[in-house]
Amino acid sequence: METLKEPAKLSISQKGGISLSNITLASNPSTTFSKEDTITNAISQWLYGKSNHSKRNYNRVIRNYISYLGDTHIANSTAANFRNYQNYLYECGKTVNTINTYTNIIKSFFSFLRDESVLPTNITSRVKSPKPVSALRERILTRAYRDWE
Repeated sequence: METLKEPAKLSISQKGGISLSNITLASNPSTTFSKEDTITNAISQWLYGKSNHSKRNYNRVIRNYISYLGDTHIANSTAANFRNYQNYLYECGKTVNTINTYTNIIKSFFSFLRDESVLPTNITSRVKSPKPVSALRERILTRAYRDWE
């Protein structure tokens, strides 16, 4: 496999999208990639131009989601998988704000995959982020509860 310093230029299929089964490098048509390589290259394309800090964090979040899916390929994940992942994060003790951050990163990646025609639909588009907890509201309610007792 070829080592790339910049994201690979993904070949465009006849329908105008990136093929998920196999892709080829525009610079070397004899180089093809598997589905996993396709996702890796899609992540590289999506992260292109972002800061190193963002690249590291976004890549980690996407890889954690892929790991959570287990045997289910990201291309076959569903909105239910994504909602279950949000619940899993909550059960692992992640804060609502952290879950929102993860949700927004994953939604951005799926939007990119849809925009690039890698996936036919964006399964995350109808999934809502959990409502953030207001620290001020919690303090006010806690104080009111203490005063009431």
